[in-house]
Amino acid sequence: MLPALVAGIAVLLLTRDVASPSQTSESAVALARRADAARHLGVSASMSLKKTSSLAVADGGSRPAPPLRISIPSAGVNTAVKAVGTDRGAIRVPSIGLAGWWKGGPRPGERGRAVIIGHLDTARGPGLFAKVPALKPRTVIDVTDRGGKLHSYRVVGRAQVQKNRFPTDQVYGGGSAKVLVLITCGGPYVQGEGYRDNVLVYARESPVSSNG
Repeated sequence: MLPALVAGIAVLLLTRDVASPSQTSESAVALARRADAARHLGVSASMSLKKTSSLAVADGGSRPAPPLRISIPSAGVNTAVKAVGTDRGAIRVPSIGLAGWWKGGPRPGERGRAVIIGHLDTARGPGLFAKVPALKPRTVIDVTDRGGKLHSYRVVGRAQVQKNRFPTDQVYGGGSAKVLVLITCGGPYVQGEGYRDNVLVYARESPVSSNG
């Protein structure tokens, strides 16, 4: 049973895993699929955003610094994080190889849901977040901020939703817990349009220890 923080979107969980590429050989079709994916990162298409009206200040009386790097050893992720804004109501797509943190929402380490996005695949092969949809509960995700502080999270749940039914209110914004939401693409792929779905991975901040 998913923790309370994802209960609001539990009804949107799909009964099957992220669809694998079509059973064709590595051909021009496959390369076209990847090229399209690089242009259509799910979260940058057909998704209206509500800018958080107020952000809860982290314990201690000041906001943590913006994120600098994200590391997910089990998914082969260790890369820089770039702050991204919005363009016509949608999150701007980060560059290939970089993760994008939505700067209109909470920062990692403060109360609310900090959102970081990444590509599932690219024209050259698997993307930065290729293994993110398969992250298991309690998987460690580390985010280092620009002040040098480490914010450690553990995965607590996963959801897969159609882009045209994206649960905006339950993904972006405030809350009492310190939560990280990773977003990438998933579901069936339509050439020229991209992936039908978004995969959302939720993680809660956990105490940082020398044992990881």
